[in-house]
Amino acid sequence: MKLIKIFPLFMLIMFFQSCDLYNFMRKENARKDESILTSNFISKIPFIYEQGAIVISLKINGKKFNFILDSGAPTIIGEDVLTEVEYKNLGHTLYKDSQGTSKKLKNIQIKELSIEDINFSNVIAAVSDFSEISESYPCFDTQISGIIGYNIIKKAVWHFNFNENLIILSNENTKKSEKSDIVFNFDSYYPSRPIVNLNLGDSMIGKVLFDLGYNGSMILPYRFSEKIAKKYNSNILFGKSSSAFGRRIDTLLIAKCNVDKINSQKIENSFDILFTKKQSKPLIGTRFIENYYTILNGPNQTLTLSNYSLLRNNSNRIFGMTFFIYDSELRVSSIKKNSIGYKRGIRIDDKITEINGISFNEFANNKYCDLLLTKIYETNLLNISIEKNQGINNYIFTKQKQQLD
Repeated sequence: MKLIKIFPLFMLIMFFQSCDLYNFMRKENARKDESILTSNFISKIPFIYEQGAIVISLKINGKKFNFILDSGAPTIIGEDVLTEVEYKNLGHTLYKDSQGTSKKLKNIQIKELSIEDINFSNVIAAVSDFSEISESYPCFDTQISGIIGYNIIKKAVWHFNFNENLIILSNENTKKSEKSDIVFNFDSYYPSRPIVNLNLGDSMIGKVLFDLGYNGSMILPYRFSEKIAKKYNSNILFGKSSSAFGRRIDTLLIAKCNVDKINSQKIENSFDILFTKKQSKPLIGTRFIENYYTILNGPNQTLTLSNYSLLRNNSNRIFGMTFFIYDSELRVSSIKKNSIGYKRGIRIDDKITEINGISFNEFANNKYCDLLLTKIYETNLLNISIEKNQGINNYIFTKQKQQLD
C-alpha cells in the first residue's frame, strides 16, 4: 500500500519535470527563428543613464515603451505590455538571476518589435510582473516596461557614447580600430551570454560576464581579494545586494583599484571592484564601461573599449553609507566598517525616519529621489534620524576626505 501511494506522486514529479524540459526545448527551437528584418542599417538612439542603468525606447505595435538594456539576461516584458503584442505562447521555464535565485516565468514569441527603425521578428521573451524588477530603479521619471536581453543585443553592433548618452546601432562596426583599443573576444562556448576571459595586471581572473544590467564596475568572487584588493586602499562594506528576483544580505569587500593593465593592454582609469562571498558570477558592469567609448559587436562576438577618460564622479558613499527603498520605507543599504556611522552603531536595514529635515515616516518616493539624486551630493552635513530599539537615534556627520571612495 505504501508503494501504491508513493508511486503516483513520483510520476507527478516526473511529469512536471518533463513539462519543464519540453517547454525549454520549445523555446530553444523557436529561438532559431529570431532575426532582424532590416538590413544595412545605422541609427542614432538617445538613452537615459540613471543609477548605472541604460534605458532606451522600444516600439511595440506602434507604441513606445522604456526598456533597460541587459546583456546578462534574456528579454523580459512586463505583464502590462502583453496586450500590445502579437505573440505565441511557449509555456513556462525556470530562470535564474545573477544571484542564483530561481523563478518560473511564462515564455512567448513576439511576432515583431522595433528599436527606432530597426525591426526584429520572432523574438523570444519571458513575461514577469515587472514591478518586482523596477524596485531596483525607483527614481526613474518614466515607467520601465521590460528588459532588452542579449538575444536581441547580439543581433547587431552597439556603439555606446556616454559623453553624449547616445547609442549608434548598426549592422556592422562603423569605427576604425586604434592601437589603444582594448578588445575582448567573447567565449564561443557560451553563445547565449557575452563571456570574456579577463586578467587584471598579473592576476588571471578567467571567465567574466559582460553585464549591462549590473550597475557597478566589477564583481569578483572573494577568493581574488587576497591577491588584488590588498594591493590597494580597500574598505570592508556590509551591504544588501539586489537582483531581479529579490534582495539578500552579503558581506562585501570594496577596493578602489588603479590596475595598470587589462589583458596585457594599458589602461588609465581607476575603478571599484566588489569582492563578494555570495555572488554566483564574476561581472563587468556599466560603471566600468562608462569611462570608455564601448562597442559591443554581437555578430562578431567582440567587446571594444576606446579610452576617453570620462571619469564620472560617483559620490553616493560620501558619508560611508548608502540608502534604498524597501516595503515603502527608506533603509540603510550598506555601511563601511571603518566609517563613523558604523562605529556609532548604524547597521544595514536600519529604518531611516528623517534626513536633513526631510521626514520619511510617511513615505513619498519623490522625497527619496530628490534626496538621492541631488541633495545628498550637495550637502557637507548629514543630520540623520534612525529607528533603533523602539526609539529614535539622531546622528550628525560631516563630509570627510577619508570617507570618500
